[in-house]
Amino acid sequence: KIGLFTWRNSITVPNQHRANIMLVSDENGNNLTADGQKIYFPLQTEALQLSAYHPYSTEAVSGSTVKVRSELQEGATYTNYITDPLWAQTSISKSDIQTNPTATLNFSHCMARLKIYVYTTSTTTDYFLENIQVVYSLKQAGTLDLMTGKITPEVMEDTYYDHNYTTNNQLPTSETGVPQYDHTILPAETLPTGEYGTPFMVKTIDIKVGYMEGGVKKSGTYTAYYAWDVDSSQYIKPSSGKTVRVNIKFDPSTSLSSNINGWNNEETINK
Repeated sequence: KIGLFTWRNSITVPNQHRANIMLVSDENGNNLTADGQKIYFPLQTEALQLSAYHPYSTEAVSGSTVKVRSELQEGATYTNYITDPLWAQTSISKSDIQTNPTATLNFSHCMARLKIYVYTTSTTTDYFLENIQVVYSLKQAGTLDLMTGKITPEVMEDTYYDHNYTTNNQLPTSETGVPQYDHTILPAETLPTGEYGTPFMVKTIDIKVGYMEGGVKKSGTYTAYYAWDVDSSQYIKPSSGKTVRVNIKFDPSTSLSSNINGWNNEETINK
């Protein structure tokens, strides 16, 4: 199911024609129908502008915006927000002959994605990941503007998100494998610019690591990433539809070091 919005000739508020029409695809995910109703080309309109989003919602929509959030942002307040929104925009022109015009919608991801992978260089002690805490400069919820495809954050404030590991998460000894932390986040485009430049998206990453010593379970919390300590070219700010993977090397001989390989080389999320 997707939601469709249409505008006459140009995308402006006064020109809106239809809002949040629910379209349902066939079994192959291709042809979309509007549940038994036809969408007619407006009179005295040469072009029809179309915007669509997925997943469809009635509760999250207000005007031409949709409430969106990362799955990190939990709580009753955010129950009706959609996660990992897809967005598409196209236009169709009126034909001189009586034919049914066809519109093709190519969807793309609006959110970004952050992966964190923690490993160790130790071959003598077993270390276990207990917690990853990431501090973002904004709350992981906002609104998607269906006219532009851009997300605006609801609140610009430092927000802590904890990811706890209650099962046996022994740190691997290489920097390859499945990341322990993999979440969609608001994209870097949501960050405002001002007198002091673009702020950080990710401010800090702290990890909590447990281990056994003399038959006693111990643990410690370490700062793996501190935005003020790195060059601006290495800020963690994935853009919409992109993924950044952060590799953190836990070195017990030097407490901790960060080895964040190529984080400025974003990967495109599969469409």
